[in-house]
Amino acid sequence: MTNEPSTPGIRPRAALAFIIAAISVAGGLVLALVGWFAVVQNTAGSAQGARARVTFSSTCDAEARPVLLARLADYGLPAAPAPDSGGLAFDLTMPGMPDDVTHMPAALAARGALELAIDGVVTPVTIQNIGVQLAFSGTPITLLTLAEALPERGVSVKIDGASADVEEVTGTELQIAARAGQSTEALRLATDRAVQLRHPLPCAVSVVSADELP
Repeated sequence: MTNEPSTPGIRPRAALAFIIAAISVAGGLVLALVGWFAVVQNTAGSAQGARARVTFSSTCDAEARPVLLARLADYGLPAAPAPDSGGLAFDLTMPGMPDDVTHMPAALAARGALELAIDGVVTPVTIQNIGVQLAFSGTPITLLTLAEALPERGVSVKIDGASADVEEVTGTELQIAARAGQSTEALRLATDRAVQLRHPLPCAVSVVSADELP
């Protein structure tokens, strides 16, 4: 999927900015559902963290580069080509979370491959829209709107070969739950998945180095 249609729910950059606000203000995610939507919908998503030079390698540099740039734009992370790098190297402004320099490069390099099965049979689907929301249970979810309607039961999902929990299926809407020990980590996982699935990489990409800049 290379196009970027209108997205349901919250755009990833706004969700990422809200995670930062939750960490800096409360040390966690302690907001009611209505309050969460109010805060995120009015967040610009501006990155204010450390700067770092991140270098990637791949077998398809020309094709991977625009995908990485599209992911960075979704996150709202300012980026510029690293001078004299001659490859996939960018000087980034990080979001402002404690583990930025390790987490963000890995998230950017994840393949973003979705495998969906119905009753164990792998079924191709077309993603039309992607967003980030909270389910009624309070669980952060990556919300996919598909071209195809799915059954309410028997749907399983893998992302980059790893099983992901299906929260709910309603017609063409698929909710993929993000579960983690901390609420902020779960919301960040849902955000990462939204970015990765919206802009899947065309080949394997790995992180060569990630070094903070002065």
